[in-house]
Amino acid sequence: MMNRAVKSGPRLVVERDAASSPSPGLERLSSVGTVRRRPILSVDGVTVDFDGFRAINNLTLELDDGELRCIIGPNGAGKTTLMDVITGKTKATEGGVYLAGIDAGRL
Repeated sequence: MMNRAVKSGPRLVVERDAASSPSPGLERLSSVGTVRRRPILSVDGVTVDFDGFRAINNLTLELDDGELRCIIGPNGAGKTTLMDVITGKTKATEGGVYLAGIDAGRL
């Protein structure tokens, strides 16, 4: 299987070669057979403000099915706030969270 990274606006999209067997969650991008995985979790331009303090500023993150990401940073960097936004405990000031393409704020 051949992967190539393509810069797509503010985020990086990994396109997989059509020679790989298509599976659920893949989208066809063009007639030449290029496919792209739909992210299972997408954090799109999330900003969180607490009374003038900006805990998260325009964060974009995508996770594919089976992918593992680690969020690291010092105290006060916004790690817990990010998890609270993803789980719905805290509402984002701007941006949104999508689970398999569905707006998580509506769930």
